[in-house]
Amino acid sequence: MPFNEQMFSSTRPLHIGYFVDDNSTRPVPAVERAVMWAVRALEAQGHTVKKFDMKLYTRQAFTNFLFKALIADQGQGYDKLLQYDNTSEAMVNYHKFGKIPDWMRPLIARSLQKDYNNVEKALFNAGNIRTITEWFQAVLDLQEFQQTFVEDWRQHELDVMISPPWPSPANKSDTIENVTVCGTYTVIYNVLNFPAGVVPVTRVTSSDVKKTLDPTVYPVKNKQESILQTDAEGSEGLPINVQVAGLIIIIIIIIIIIITTTTTITIHNETKSNNLNVLNGKVIEVFSCLS
Repeated sequence: MPFNEQMFSSTRPLHIGYFVDDNSTRPVPAVERAVMWAVRALEAQGHTVKKFDMKLYTRQAFTNFLFKALIADQGQGYDKLLQYDNTSEAMVNYHKFGKIPDWMRPLIARSLQKDYNNVEKALFNAGNIRTITEWFQAVLDLQEFQQTFVEDWRQHELDVMISPPWPSPANKSDTIENVTVCGTYTVIYNVLNFPAGVVPVTRVTSSDVKKTLDPTVYPVKNKQESILQTDAEGSEGLPINVQVAGLIIIIIIIIIIIITTTTTITIHNETKSNNLNVLNGKVIEVFSCLS
């Protein structure tokens, strides 16, 4: 797709949606603060920013589509990808899910129901593709899901969406395998085939850590939130990013929002001297979520 210079140079105010919590894993206070800071910064520049209810979509993307697609071949694709690699435990766990016999999935799913509700539902749905006909039906279901979301997006007249890319700062290396379910914040855009990017907006403060460790401020309701709470200890100073996503035809606008937000952060740093040190105001990552 050629670069659209006219769209990039446009100064029209944008209609931006945002969500903070996808109702699967609640973000820690530092992440909530980062998203709301970005919302206020964009509003200050004249853009219209409004809350968008993403909860139903993110849950469906993970439980109804992601697992089903990843392990529909009983893990044979993973076998080829991983046979010569030293693979992280997080990926090995996904590989193991693909190897679970269909008759055993409900048993394992029930054992995960209390701690990992999303994984439990995903496992129940993952073993439902056994024939080419069922695969075609799964593709049709995915296309219907994508179309429903796009219609909702256009009804709200959105240009882009901002949200957390992950509900916490970077997790500790020995716990990441147990919180991969937190990927619902990015999985949604893989399933929708939307381009997305991330931009750093702040760092974890001592106040953020204190709030996360306080059960009255951050009450945990599942296993992954308990891990995020524990990992908050010692996280002061870690960067917190905001995710920007949209329809593939408006990838230019995504870049604009990333640059706009980053520029605002730079000015904020220079005028407030708050020592965020966001890599000299440069975007640290712009990527495509295209499958």
